[in-house]
Amino acid sequence: MDLRKNEWDSSYKNRDNFVFYPNEEVIRFISKYIKKRIGVNEFISLCDKNRCLDLGCGIGRHIVFLDDFNFDVYGC
Repeated sequence: MDLRKNEWDSSYKNRDNFVFYPNEEVIRFISKYIKKRIGVNEFISLCDKNRCLDLGCGIGRHIVFLDDFNFDVYGC
């Protein structure tokens, strides 16, 4: 167990596991059910909600994506 913890700590310090782009499934879900991008800064709202909470957000890759869609975004 200690070996895995040490490997993870080392990997985290080296920033080996950071992913900066959103998960494809999140993009599909938002575009299909919540808000669809139709231009650079143009959207069609498919839902009247605009607030989002990302639990376990990590480095915030989905928060940045949702902020681009003008959501009121929170993460922890």
